[in-house]
Amino acid sequence: MGHRQFRGLFGPDVMQFQIDLEIGQWQDPHGMRHAPPLAGIDEADEPKLTSDGMIDLEGLILRASPLYKEFFDEIGAQAIVMPMGDTYTALERGMINGVAYPAIGYRDFGWDKFTRYRVDPSFFGIDVLISMNLDAWNALSDESKAVLDEVAQEFERESSEAIIKEDQETRAALEADGMAVVEMTGEGRQRFLDAAANASWTRMERRDPTHVEELRAHFE
Repeated sequence: MGHRQFRGLFGPDVMQFQIDLEIGQWQDPHGMRHAPPLAGIDEADEPKLTSDGMIDLEGLILRASPLYKEFFDEIGAQAIVMPMGDTYTALERGMINGVAYPAIGYRDFGWDKFTRYRVDPSFFGIDVLISMNLDAWNALSDESKAVLDEVAQEFERESSEAIIKEDQETRAALEADGMAVVEMTGEGRQRFLDAAANASWTRMERRDPTHVEELRAHFE
């Protein structure tokens, strides 16, 4: 028995394979941003930049998820995968001096007590997909399919706008509470973002390369 995944960006007839997309800061040809970049790097010590403007990774030990670690390994960063519940203690004891995590929810963990610097740009956004059993989808009437497709597209737009708004408000609150923002610049900034994008495509190709080239065409 098969399964089908669909979302408004491509329509239900295209999404017959799983897309697990973690590429930040992309736009469609019409300039609408569907996946707001959310994850960033927060440091306990004032960040330094390399000569080309990328974050200087020397001496930085980051808490990361498995997904982020793949990216950090690619750029030569030292990252430790650990549960979120252990991160506060790790920061408190100096086992790590940085965290890779979205701004949304960051203050809830209390990590901002130790990390007073945020490095921009953010680098990963996540698409959350709606999954439906293929046989169940095929059993629906054309009218029902049309309704689901319309609602999915509407929800995609509304949820994206809501997440962007919450992200902006959370960042503003952190900055108002004293968090300083350090911006990567120039070629180093672009090198950082390119490495993030490449890490995501490499991850998908390793899982199943069947539709990767077709998918990439929608992002270029």
